[in-house]
Amino acid sequence: MSMQPLAAMGPPVALKEPRRPSRHGRLRAAEVRWGLAFIAPYVAVFLAFVVHPYAYVLWMAADPSLYADLIDDRLFLPTLVNTLLFVGLGVNLKMFLALLLSGFFLRPRRWIRILLAIYVLPWVFAAAQTCLSFHWMLIGEQGLVDGLLLQLFGIEGPIWFNGRWLGL
Repeated sequence: MSMQPLAAMGPPVALKEPRRPSRHGRLRAAEVRWGLAFIAPYVAVFLAFVVHPYAYVLWMAADPSLYADLIDDRLFLPTLVNTLLFVGLGVNLKMFLALLLSGFFLRPRRWIRILLAIYVLPWVFAAAQTCLSFHWMLIGEQGLVDGLLLQLFGIEGPIWFNGRWLGL
């Protein structure tokens, strides 16, 4: 490297000042609030159904006496065996059969396409399953909704499918 003075290298170059982000690049406070409002239900569901159960399990696992109670329980061993059988045999057998069936349905024959359509029909009729669910939730005095209304608030619910407007 030469030892020339800085002036000999040329005139100084002016650097541009850093630009501010454009107006469209920044979020306004109202947009941030709307974003948080849309995210809040997802965060609440995540906290209720993921974080809370894990925290509860960790809290329960901190008590060693619960393990002794668990092992002493007469239902523990049969439940453990049933679970291992279900997971070990049931899940793996179903996975193996599903792989065989998927290979079978890949064959290019007309009757296999018809069989595939028949096989897929239960998933196509999700609306029927929804109707049955609503039926059992709202069926007279034995329904889930009427039972909850009676137990929680002491209110006898209406017969939901008796009137035109309640049935809708």
